[in-house]
Amino acid sequence: MDIAIAVILILVGVFFFLVEFFLVPGISIAGIAGFLFVGAGIYYYYSQLGTTAGNISIAGSVVLLAVTVWIFLRRKTLERIGLKAKIDSNIGTVEELDIKVGDRGIALSRLAPIGKVKVKG
Repeated sequence: MDIAIAVILILVGVFFFLVEFFLVPGISIAGIAGFLFVGAGIYYYYSQLGTTAGNISIAGSVVLLAVTVWIFLRRKTLERIGLKAKIDSNIGTVEELDIKVGDRGIALSRLAPIGKVKVKG
């Protein structure tokens, strides 16, 4: 029963890591939950089954995560959930807008890191 609890914790953690990698990029609740579940599973192995089992669980968790990510990338899972439309429009260049260095304008929104500005008019 001890092994089943630890395995379930690690599998749930790997699931949350996959959600983090493929569906919700960035540091989010899924990534933190994945880290906590895998950590809890490994801790459980160390505390209940000993050092050797804990070391094996770390190696197994890393291999399981790597193999799972490799399978997801190989099966082209990202192509099914990713954007397929091509964007062929643009917003214009500075030359088209007739804006030169030194022109003065008014900030219409906060400019960090991007924003809107009104120049010449």
